Amino acid sequence: MFKKASVTALSLMVLSSTALAAVPQQSTGDDKASIGYSWHDFSVKDQGDDKVNGNEIYGSYKISDKFTVNAGYMTFNGDNYDNTYSSGDIQYKVNKNVSLLAGYGRYEREQLGTSFTRSTAYGGLTLTSDLNNKVSGYATGKFGNELTDWTVGLTYNINKDLLVDLNYRDIKANVKNDTTNFDAKADGVGLGLCYKF
Repeated sequence: MFKKASVTALSLMVLSSTALAAVPQQSTGDDKASIGYSWHDFSVKDQGDDKVNGNEIYGSYKISDKFTVNAGYMTFNGDNYDNTYSSGDIQYKVNKNVSLLAGYGRYEREQLGTSFTRSTAYGGLTLTSDLNNKVSGYATGKFGNELTDWTVGLTYNINKDLLVDLNYRDIKANVKNDTTNFDAKADGVGLGLCYKF
């Protein structure tokens, strides 16, 4: 029941385009899906400098040995604004350590009743390496029209179903509305927990 509900929720996130970069699917085992949560300590730089907490939910579903769909959603809010960042992609596994990404990202800020956005298709690359039987390293870069998102991190397998993710993430976007635009940036350390099934 949990597996069916999780896959259904993941599918709905993909279809509604509220997807986000998940921990790269690194399994060689029988698990087909993962779902997780990450907390981020972001420094937001655009019209000043602000320290905020980010909350992210994400998931992955392995369609085949070569293809994985990644999905999720992130919020990080300041005193006078609300930020959301979402992206969804298909990951193609070239080999054990290299995957290519193609997807769509959206960065949105609501500030004092005004909305600023940047939506774009992107291409990207994920590199992974098993450092030992419990620890893996990864780096992911996504590059679109005036939107970049890169992450470098380590995962630790607590057991066959549960892992901890420690990462550093940098998101940059030129956001705009009908009358103005500005460069927004959020970067900082993240800590997450991911369940594989």
